[in-house]
Amino acid sequence: MVERDLAKVEVAGSKPVSRSSFPPSCKPSTAYTRGELKLHVPSRPPRERGGELGGKVARLLALAGFGTFLATTPPAVSPIHALFIESASATHYTVTAQEPAGGGQLTYQWRLIPPTADPGCNHFSATGNTAVWQHGDQDGCNHQVQVSQGHPGTVIVTISDGAFICSATYFGTNSGIGPAPACSPVNRSIPSATAAPSAQSGLESQGAPAWQIFAAIAVFLAVAVGVGWFLLSRRPGR
Repeated sequence: MVERDLAKVEVAGSKPVSRSSFPPSCKPSTAYTRGELKLHVPSRPPRERGGELGGKVARLLALAGFGTFLATTPPAVSPIHALFIESASATHYTVTAQEPAGGGQLTYQWRLIPPTADPGCNHFSATGNTAVWQHGDQDGCNHQVQVSQGHPGTVIVTISDGAFICSATYFGTNSGIGPAPACSPVNRSIPSATAAPSAQSGLESQGAPAWQIFAAIAVFLAVAVGVGWFLLSRRPGR
C-alpha cells in the first residue's frame, strides 16, 4: 500500500519520493495535504526517557555522596615540628593542616602548659599555624629544672574547620617532631585524661552526631527526588 502511494506522490520541482528517503525510524503516512507528504515521527520510547532520568538520579546520588564525604573527612594535620634557635633562646613550633576541597576555613588555637617547677617560664605567642616559646634567662626561665627535652612544658595546638577538631602536642623546647595528632567531630571532642564522666555527657554520647544526621537527610532527599522523577516518567502519556 505504501509503495503504491509513493509512486503517486511527487513534490513540485523535486524528484519522485522513494522509500530510501525516509529514515529507518520513521514510517510514511497515507495522508496528503497540498501535494506534500506527511510523515509520522514516532516519539522516543519511554525506556530512553527512563534512562536519562536514571542518569540524573545517579548524578544526584554522586553529589550527595560527595557532600557526605566532605562532612565525614577531617583535615589532614601534621605533627608539631619544633626548632630550637639557641641564639634567640627560643623554640619555634609549626604545624601544617589541609582541609578537604570544599571544606570550611581552618582556625588555630595555641596554648602553653608551663613547667610545674617553673610556672613563670611562660613567654609564649602564636600566629596562625606557628608559635614561639621564648625561654631565656631574660624571660624568667630557670634552666636548673630542665630535662632531656629542654624546659618541661607542653605546647598544644587545636585546629578546627567547624565540623572536626584536631589536637597536636609537643613536650619540651628541643628540636624535634611531636606525636601524631588526633581528630574527632566537634560534638565529640577529644576527651581529657583528667576529665570525669558525668550523667549529662553519658546521655549525649548515646545520640548520633549532628553531622551524621545531616548527611543521612541529604542522601535520603536525593534518593527520594530521583525515584519520584523516575516514577513520573513511567506514567502513560508522558
